[in-house]
Amino acid sequence: VFRSWSSDKAVTYRNLHGLSHDMGTAVTVQRMVFGNAGGLSGAGVGFTRNPSTGAQSPWVDFLFNAQGEDVVSGRRTAQGHDELAAVAPSLWDELVQVANALERHFGDMQDFEFTIEDGVLFMLQTRNGKRTPRAAAQIALDMLDQGLIDAETARLRTNGLDA
Repeated sequence: VFRSWSSDKAVTYRNLHGLSHDMGTAVTVQRMVFGNAGGLSGAGVGFTRNPSTGAQSPWVDFLFNAQGEDVVSGRRTAQGHDELAAVAPSLWDELVQVANALERHFGDMQDFEFTIEDGVLFMLQTRNGKRTPRAAAQIALDMLDQGLIDAETARLRTNGLDA
């Protein structure tokens, strides 16, 4: 990975785009967690709010005893948050708390991926979530009311939306 920084292709790309040759390559090392470890394990993807309506409850697809690829590939039919909340209410409550913390930190609705391994929640990734125009308007207004964003940010997020 580190040597890729000096490849002809990488050098040419930096030259074409006026990028510095002094930065280097980053590598992330993280623990592998297994949603297919049996017991209370699984994998899921979700949004901190409903991406279609903007409703203020996390929207989640989840599979017990599965890895993330199983959830997103469609090989198995994912369950919604109701199943996770029914089987493991404390894990659902923890996921809701983490979703709220993500919104407070990033100031926007988040799209996230997670794994549960033997009853322990691991957040794997988050990014700003895509949403419908209707959801964008609702989320901006709600986040403004909650003090998560200011009026200018709300205006910018709703400017030019088509219903």
